[in-house]
Amino acid sequence: MSHKSANAPDWREPVVYSKLQHEAAVNPALEALGYPEAWLSQGLITESDLDQQLIELTTSDDAFPEHYRWRTFQSILRNAEPEASLLGKLIVAAAADADLSYACFNALVEWVNTLPLLDQAARAFEGRFVRQSNPVAQRRLVLILESDPTDRKALPMAAREGNDAVQRRLLDAPGLPENVRALLESQGVNRAIRNLARQYKRRRTIGA
Repeated sequence: MSHKSANAPDWREPVVYSKLQHEAAVNPALEALGYPEAWLSQGLITESDLDQQLIELTTSDDAFPEHYRWRTFQSILRNAEPEASLLGKLIVAAAADADLSYACFNALVEWVNTLPLLDQAARAFEGRFVRQSNPVAQRRLVLILESDPTDRKALPMAAREGNDAVQRRLLDAPGLPENVRALLESQGVNRAIRNLARQYKRRRTIGA
């Protein structure tokens, strides 16, 4: 996360804090820390947690509210099971946080371990990020191949569209179909992958 700059708001200033209290009479801590209401409604943070974080925000050297939200997100994610409903709630809350949504999105995609949860994350963040290497698509390929390493649709798709990590996974697996190996040799994501595909063929020929 970023370090304090000259332009950062100082939430410890009495005038700023008083203004926040006035504008957020229902829950000044939620507003001051920048948590979308979904964090509270999903049961991911308590009023007590908010009060403690507000004290830290107004008394410590860290005056950036997003730092507190990111640490809360990381703490919940570390303690969540990849298949648990808690992750579904975290997806909803993270998608509502404009400042942290991209970092949260990538962390969630790597953590989820079921296709339904992956689909939920994709829907929650739909249209938010445009990247050449779509992390949802890459994670989907991994989950499908973990479930069925011989999936006839996923294997050639991974060879054509997988990123470096996905294609290395293919080449580390024994019994890679020749048509998939040939795709990796001709269309691998980078030169290293294409060379590994050629070496895979030589190893197979020697071992035959």
